[in-house]
Amino acid sequence: MTFLFFGLTIAALILFNSPGGWRRKRQDPEVLVKELQAQNLLAIEKFKAKRAFQVEEFEDEGSHYFVELEDGSVLFLSGQYLYEYETLKKRKEVLHPRRFPNTEFVIRRHSAKGYV
Repeated sequence: MTFLFFGLTIAALILFNSPGGWRRKRQDPEVLVKELQAQNLLAIEKFKAKRAFQVEEFEDEGSHYFVELEDGSVLFLSGQYLYEYETLKKRKEVLHPRRFPNTEFVIRRHSAKGYV
């Protein structure tokens, strides 16, 4: 019984930690955008902002932004995908500056599923 346990443990370690294991490969965002455009599944919305503020996240839910638009409406964006557009620092060195929020931006959504 002990050998079976250790055998299954080693098999699980190999399976779940191998490069091609059961992990889902991350697709290049630009390739995904082109595929969705070719299938007419990408809705593109352009926005002009007057001001914005970020709300501190609770646990690991991602960043939250309230963006006041030029027409007076408010756009709320939330999620971990927003991390990609925030300042990335390694120690005190800035690897890439903040790219969102800004005064003009575009949001691309999946037409059928609605995700950004």
